[in-house]
Amino acid sequence: MNKIVNFMFGMILGAVVGASIAILLAPSSGEELRGKIQGEVERVRDEMQLAAETRRAELEQQLAQLQSKINMLSNEITILTNKYQEGTKITIRRTFKRASR
Repeated sequence: MNKIVNFMFGMILGAVVGASIAILLAPSSGEELRGKIQGEVERVRDEMQLAAETRRAELEQQLAQLQSKINMLSNEITILTNKYQEGTKITIRRTFKRASR
């Protein structure tokens, strides 16, 4: 999570610095410059959206894997609990049989 925050912060900071330098050094008209800045803003926004979508897909895949592991462990716990309960019933039966003799 920290890597993504750092990445996004770096992208935003880079865009701001780049736009500032472009404004200061560009020998273009105001209208051309605004168009360039708008294009750069859209490019950065698209990159951020792609990064967010990619990360979301990774997280969804990890979530699916964790849910699968949880289901598997839950099934194993159920099996072990049933075996334990059956073993306890057998032990109780044997104890009562011995006591009734």
